[in-house]
Amino acid sequence: MNNTGLYFGILSLVMGSSWAQPVIRNDGTGIVNAASYSAQGLPNASVAQGSIFTIFGSGLGPAAAVHASAFPLGTSLQGVSISISQGGITVPAIPLYASATQINAVMPSNAPIGLDTVVVTFNGQSSCAQCPETGMVQVVPSSFGIFTINQAGNGQGVFTTGANRMIEYTSPAAPGEVLNIWGTGLGAIPGSDAEPPAAGNVGSIIPTVYVGGVEVAAAYHGRSPCCSGVDQIQFQVPASVSGCNIPVAVQTGTVVSNFASIAVASPGHACVDPDGTSVSDFPNPAALGAISTGYVGLSRLIDSQVQTEDFFPFTTSTVTITEDYGYANFEKFPYASFSLTELPLQILNFGACLVYTFNQGETGTGQPFQAATPTFNLVPGDALDAGAAIAINGPNGGKQIAPLAPTPPAGIGNYGADLGESSGPNPLYLTPGSYNVSGIGGNDVDPFSVSIQMPEQLAWTNQSSLNTISRANGVTVTWSGADPNGYVIISGISFSVSGTGSAGFNCTARAADNQFTVPAIVLLALPQNAINESDGINTSDASLQIGIATAPVMFKATGLDLALAVASFSIAQSVNYQ
Repeated sequence: MNNTGLYFGILSLVMGSSWAQPVIRNDGTGIVNAASYSAQGLPNASVAQGSIFTIFGSGLGPAAAVHASAFPLGTSLQGVSISISQGGITVPAIPLYASATQINAVMPSNAPIGLDTVVVTFNGQSSCAQCPETGMVQVVPSSFGIFTINQAGNGQGVFTTGANRMIEYTSPAAPGEVLNIWGTGLGAIPGSDAEPPAAGNVGSIIPTVYVGGVEVAAAYHGRSPCCSGVDQIQFQVPASVSGCNIPVAVQTGTVVSNFASIAVASPGHACVDPDGTSVSDFPNPAALGAISTGYVGLSRLIDSQVQTEDFFPFTTSTVTITEDYGYANFEKFPYASFSLTELPLQILNFGACLVYTFNQGETGTGQPFQAATPTFNLVPGDALDAGAAIAINGPNGGKQIAPLAPTPPAGIGNYGADLGESSGPNPLYLTPGSYNVSGIGGNDVDPFSVSIQMPEQLAWTNQSSLNTISRANGVTVTWSGADPNGYVIISGISFSVSGTGSAGFNCTARAADNQFTVPAIVLLALPQNAINESDGINTSDASLQIGIATAPVMFKATGLDLALAVASFSIAQSVNYQ
């Protein structure tokens, strides 16, 4: 049988792939810290000497992924090599993993500090060295990133005990327990990155670890002897923190890592968030093989934007719009994804803040929902059908919310509608009082009914003085009139000038405290904001917000393992983060 045609067909495919030029992705996430994935435009987008970094693109390596398997490590892996250069100095990086779309490598400890050019070579073909927009990275002495369970730089972090027990929702840490943070980016080592690293602290700066609003010093900060570029930071969990979503971040110098979370509870007990939500409320997801969750909510947002005309007479005015919104979400998570998700309506421990990142095209921040849903899930589950509409009945009559169009991140399991606004023909709907939210039922979720209480409006007492905020100094927010039994969420968003690597934060405070200071370690993780110029009017692409939320009300519906309802009231205004 003559296989000549088949042979040459395969050969042409191989030759075609070998001659393809590697291309580094050009969207601000082409070269990132391998743990945090912080995009260009964020203050922590730099890559440290001696750290593991990731390159994304196409044609970077072989179709079947390959791994470095033993020490000493080489500067080439199955035809893949990476050069780091600046000002006539060129050093080779050490590839650890290579595929057609991704490379993980160690940034050499002797890489030049500053803006370096990265060139990938695969089978003799190199990425464009004359395309700085696709192959440039800021190399610094230290820029730490925390590894997370979902391998996306957010959610539950990779934390272990001295006995190598992984901290998870169902296996929380105890107050006072000593844990290891796993990450990369503490800095250069004096020896070779290609050899097994020696134990010992790395860098002259002792990292500060932020744990649920409490700052603690690192007891150890150095390479893990297991792996080149992998760092461990040892710290003690403060005795004062507990909850299912304790935020953790690491600051080295002025650079703040990504924010991850850990669960903390007394020994032998399940973790419990301040709003009463607990892992014990969940049925055993391992036994079920999956877990189905739902939440519904009502929200009022008063949003003020300061607008400045960029032509004579350069006047400044404030435009305020009030909007009422209803929303719902129903999802099913396979057990394998459970540890990668955020608990529904998760609330941080009092005094804590969490920073999240996003690109401007993503809508996970959802300002009208922030007080009720302080974080958004980057690992969504399968959408559940709860019916054609969900009804709302309250002091001002009835309304309905309908399924949102199935465009990411919305889907069949997401419902929402504007219930009223101050600037349009649809009058405001929500006022303090009792509301009933009910579903007619669908293919996945049976009919349900739940009553929630819309809270009284609070007063933001120092709102007028917070137009410009120095990130290095933090910011104090004061309020009055909040239900002392509730909790207040302070949040903010800053869109970067580059359009990628934007960030937001959420902090939780006791309503009765009447004030909260967002610390510098939180604001330093935000980029300085851009200015939106439209039709001759300049508006800051950043905001600060304060809101009060009711304690979640649990309800039951066949098809859901855990279901919660909440109502919130929020005030937001445009600010400048400097």
